[in-house]
Amino acid sequence: MKTKLLFFIPLLLIGCQPQTNRPEPSVYASEMHTAYLEYFGAYYAEEVLPRVVCALDCYSDGLKLNKKGVIEGSGTNLYISDIFLPAEQASTPGATMLPVGEYAADTSGTPMTFLPGQMFEGQITGAYLLRIEDDQLVNYTILPSGQLQVRYDGDTAVLHLEAVTAQKQAYTADFRGVMVFQDKSKASKHARSIRL
Repeated sequence: MKTKLLFFIPLLLIGCQPQTNRPEPSVYASEMHTAYLEYFGAYYAEEVLPRVVCALDCYSDGLKLNKKGVIEGSGTNLYISDIFLPAEQASTPGATMLPVGEYAADTSGTPMTFLPGQMFEGQITGAYLLRIEDDQLVNYTILPSGQLQVRYDGDTAVLHLEAVTAQKQAYTADFRGVMVFQDKSKASKHARSIRL
């Protein structure tokens, strides 16, 4: 009987060990159902950066903006601020479409780049994800690196983001639909940042 008991104990220990090769499931949704293209124009012209800038504000199923512009519901918000557009966009004021191509996270401010996620004076800005539950922020992460691919199928925008979170986890997001255009070029304040 002793031999049988010793034989079963190692099997029980092997069965109870955690599996470390399984990736942790993401708390952030990958399918975006609504996308706002916020146009800011040559926002940084006074700082000698004459690029046209826009932002992308995407929401998963379960989230929406109310009439006051406040996020409501439960789901994921993907925000990418400071998308620097090609030079030819400067000659098309108020262009309502994000140009086709691939944009990379970069701090240079050159065309076809966007600001990577970062903490700045206690706020998150650039590219980041928010997890909202019952109108409350419950989790967030910045996206310090990534690429955004933009193409169109008629009027339908097809967006694909491949990024890495601050926790070094791969994250992808997709949107297929008509983006809602918002002209914020006359606004006194630039793209939002979230104070934590």
